[in-house]
Amino acid sequence: MDQTNCYCIFRIDDQLFGVAVSRVEKIIRAAAVIPLPDGPDTIIGLLNVEGRILPVVNIRKKWHLPERGMEVDDRIIIFKAVSLVSFIVNGVIGVVQFDHRKFHQAEEIHHGLGHYIEGVGKFDNNSVIIVDMARFFNDQEFSYMEKITADHE
Repeated sequence: MDQTNCYCIFRIDDQLFGVAVSRVEKIIRAAAVIPLPDGPDTIIGLLNVEGRILPVVNIRKKWHLPERGMEVDDRIIIFKAVSLVSFIVNGVIGVVQFDHRKFHQAEEIHHGLGHYIEGVGKFDNNSVIIVDMARFFNDQEFSYMEKITADHE
């Protein structure tokens, strides 16, 4: 499958989201996260993946969703932004290639929506919010994540 317009679709609560499959490095089962007691509330902690220490982003906090503890069926998506980051999702649906007729750019939907949302696609009669994780974090957040991973290597 050509990776153009291909997205890894995942679920958080009842909403479907997608990220460009070309930026997904790996998807793993829920795993123990090393807490960061003095870290920002947008970082849950650190994750050791094959000897690499990665920050685990609290995507629920970033998106103002209700907090929820990690469950056995959850997945962790490891994603290439400026550096590798990870975030916890309720489940991964799979990879979808959107037909351009079933995809609407963020700016077509609402002016200013395109800060970190690429657009909205349709999958099995559900709306899928496509997120650009590289634009999801500001420079200060990326700097902090790079610092904490460097400190724990």
